[in-house]
Amino acid sequence: MRPSTRSAADALARSERRFRLAVQASGSLVYEWHLTTGAVEWFGDVDASLGLPPGGLPRTLDGWAEVVHPHDRGFVMATMTEAARTREPFTVSYRVVRADGSVGYWREHGLAMAGDTPSETVFIGACMDVTTQRLSDDAVRQTQRLEAIAALAGGMAHDVNNLLSIVKGYGELLRDELDGRVVGLNLLDEVMQAVDRTGSLTRHLLAFSRRQLLRLQPVALGPWVRTLEPALRDLLGEHVTFRVEVADDIPTVMLDCTAFEQVLRHLATNACEAMPTGGAVQLTVQRNARGDALITFRDSGRGIASDVAGRIFEPFFTTKSEARGAGLGLSSAFGTVQQHGGTLTVESVEGAGATFFLMLPAAVDAAVTPTPEAAAPRASTQANGELVLVVEDDTVFAMLMRRLLLDLGYTVMLAGSVQAAIQQVTSSPRPVQLVITDMIMPGGSGRDLANYMALSHPTVPVLFMSGYSARQLERTAAGGPAIGGLLEKPFTQDRLARAVQDALATARPVG
Repeated sequence: MRPSTRSAADALARSERRFRLAVQASGSLVYEWHLTTGAVEWFGDVDASLGLPPGGLPRTLDGWAEVVHPHDRGFVMATMTEAARTREPFTVSYRVVRADGSVGYWREHGLAMAGDTPSETVFIGACMDVTTQRLSDDAVRQTQRLEAIAALAGGMAHDVNNLLSIVKGYGELLRDELDGRVVGLNLLDEVMQAVDRTGSLTRHLLAFSRRQLLRLQPVALGPWVRTLEPALRDLLGEHVTFRVEVADDIPTVMLDCTAFEQVLRHLATNACEAMPTGGAVQLTVQRNARGDALITFRDSGRGIASDVAGRIFEPFFTTKSEARGAGLGLSSAFGTVQQHGGTLTVESVEGAGATFFLMLPAAVDAAVTPTPEAAAPRASTQANGELVLVVEDDTVFAMLMRRLLLDLGYTVMLAGSVQAAIQQVTSSPRPVQLVITDMIMPGGSGRDLANYMALSHPTVPVLFMSGYSARQLERTAAGGPAIGGLLEKPFTQDRLARAVQDALATARPVG
């Protein structure tokens, strides 16, 4: 070979080597596709990107088309056909199916041009695997979607609870009027049972929106889960094999045992629905690499279809028939776990079961468990004409509260706002002995009123009521308002009576 020829060959080899290195560095898969013959040449490890062995992808149009997701194949081919006609650059995004059945996302840029002969068309293009970016973007959008739904659900639960309180309160008053009239009482019982069922739905919504009232305490998670094993086994039924594994080094966590037990019950119920003819469930509790507690709940059921996996934690979303579920179980579990400061995620392959991962942060200074205070004797519900100020902007509900408290033997004043309440307290010729206030009102909150009372009337307790339990009541420091507790809507007259007496019992003596 003459020197000039050798030099040209070496230069070509160097150029091709640099091209392949550049393709490798960019992460792209460059191709040259001859439309007439169907032959495709790939630059970049296309086989590895699809989970195939070397040479596993046929270098033909049919071979490439087989890895394109069946639902995307039609519009991708239509895009290529139009590009061949117009000879204009094109960009198309589509899904590919990897060798293990998982789905990846590719974005392709290309151009159709003439080949060695005018009648030949050659496609030159590059494919980029954008799966990680796509999944990250989807996760952000899903989080934003759930946050928006949570805000809507929490607000709806608040308004519904207000209305349920009115129905429940007047229903109890009507029960007294119907004393002895069996038919009327039976009909009223049906109404009250419907109110209770609706109240249960709103509690699920509050759980999903992370606005339920939790009572957290340090709990040794491993032993606690063991105590639930018999109940979960009964819930799953004899046709399901249930196995529990608990490691020895599980950290203590801050837990509302009642609320979190309901989370595990929801997961067990969900597993039963996924295994109608039987199967296996494994519950594992261990410490993760960060030192937090990790609960893994795995079933061998039918799995979750990819087109619904992103919506299973939304309230009212369900694949069950209307008679078998309202779609609130997993959504309330999701909210409860988040309210504990943890996370709830799921991995599933359709036809191969589902695995839920519940992470709970380790409790800080959990070894120092506070000694529970002895419970004070419950106060009598008998009233002695004490003056109670009810602060509520809903006129109908305010009138109901007045009627209920008058029947209990209290003297009642009403105010529709924080400003009106302050005026009532200031101008009343008789000292107010208890303030009952809604948490959320136009122009000021119940907390604002409590702060005012702490300064101007520090001996007067404040009892909050709300259908929108946004957070647990903060512990009050010395000199703070004499918080009398929280009355969750809807409530019964008996619950109101006991809450008022308990609140009055917290009143600080003058001086």
